[in-house]
Amino acid sequence: ANVAPTRTVLVVHDTTIGTALEASGTAAPVREATLGTRLMGSVTEVLVHEGQRVRQGDVLARIDARDVNAKGMQAAAGLAQAEAMYENARIQTSRLRALYADSAAPKAQLDDAEAGLARAEAGVHAARGAAAEVDAVRSYAEIRAPFDGVIVKRYVDPGAFVAPGAPMIGIE
Repeated sequence: ANVAPTRTVLVVHDTTIGTALEASGTAAPVREATLGTRLMGSVTEVLVHEGQRVRQGDVLARIDARDVNAKGMQAAAGLAQAEAMYENARIQTSRLRALYADSAAPKAQLDDAEAGLARAEAGVHAARGAAAEVDAVRSYAEIRAPFDGVIVKRYVDPGAFVAPGAPMIGIE
């Protein structure tokens, strides 16, 4: 048996709702931050303007970091020197261990070599720490967006001198 489909007709009327709801309040950002730096130096670039949208990690401004770069070269040289001293101490200690095993070197000489190797290893760790510290300080030369947002205030322009903690850019 064939059954014909049923159809429903709906009538739409244009009406106005007479009730209005008024509310007052203050709009506030979900997140906001005033960005600065831990460095003291001149601003070399400001890459954003007020009202500009930015993504997390975008570079917003740069500070002159030539002195930090010079310290980085010094730290790299110190690390290279410490590693060379460690390698020399390792070779000397290895030789003295072999000589001591053959009774060709006194225990005191081997003890001195072992202590020198430990000092050289500590020197390498200290030099690596100094290099890591310079890298951390170098990162302060670039002001980056901590989250996606909009630039709401630009406190500095290129050429401005900033000190640690001074506001540079506001983001919401």
